[in-house]
Amino acid sequence: ANTQAALADLRGAQVALAADVAQAYVDLRAANASRAALERSVQTSDELARILQVSANAGFASAADAADARRLAESTRTRLPGLIIEQRRAENVLAVLRGRAPGTEEAALNAAFADTGAPIPHLNLTEAPAAPADFLRLRPDVARAEAQTIVAASALGVARADLFPRLNLTGTINVTDALIGNPSGAGLTVANATPFISIPLFDWGQRFAVQRQRDAQFDQSLIQYRQVVTQAVAEASNALVALDQGRLRLVSARNAEEAAAITARGSRAAYDAGIQSLADRLRAEQQLIDAELARIDTEAQAARAAIATYRAFGGGPALQD
Repeated sequence: ANTQAALADLRGAQVALAADVAQAYVDLRAANASRAALERSVQTSDELARILQVSANAGFASAADAADARRLAESTRTRLPGLIIEQRRAENVLAVLRGRAPGTEEAALNAAFADTGAPIPHLNLTEAPAAPADFLRLRPDVARAEAQTIVAASALGVARADLFPRLNLTGTINVTDALIGNPSGAGLTVANATPFISIPLFDWGQRFAVQRQRDAQFDQSLIQYRQVVTQAVAEASNALVALDQGRLRLVSARNAEEAAAITARGSRAAYDAGIQSLADRLRAEQQLIDAELARIDTEAQAARAAIATYRAFGGGPALQD
């Protein structure tokens, strides 16, 4: 049971390492994609603010609209440092998880990390069991709690056995052989056995106290085992719900981005035909970028939900093999 508990700890470390690496990579890709989209949004906001300021100076727009456009541009720009920080943090986490000092990665890997066009990884988990109880034994914490309960039960059995008398049988066997030149020419074998009976009289109280202690420790291990199982079921249920709702949210976000793209294409065509102003076109472009940012965030949330489900399943049956 102690060996099984140690193996469960090893499996738990493997699951945590894989999940942490996947989480850091998702955060990196989401930060890169959001940063690229936000930089385009800043350029669009600056251009729109410039147009409204020129219109306000010419008397075709109000000063309040121009000021509001500048506020929107500056507010959008303030979000860039946070994404840069998140990008650097994810890179450092990936370096540490790989056993390297941050900033000492190879140039090829740094170039790959800096690629803003790389998609956010997404895993479609379609074979997750409907009942959380189907994977309870796959979780390292459940396996470890079970092994610790078996260890406590074994210790209790030893303590109970120490309360009873014990019969020990000890003995010796002496074999002698004839020496060369011995006139008798015969060997000799002598065996004896002595039984010993030990009765816990004087230290019976101490042994009984140890038995009660082991009994309490076994009850405590059972309570902890139940608590771990209950917590595992709760985490599994939450992970499955988040995974399912994240899939639905991702579909809606992609549909919204597609609709915004259609609107932006229509706005470009109208601007090229001279029936729409540049400001209206830039607003349509800004709506498309906002929809893209929402889709990126939704994809990252869906990926995190898949990673959480991986954690809740204890890495799945692959690590069991």
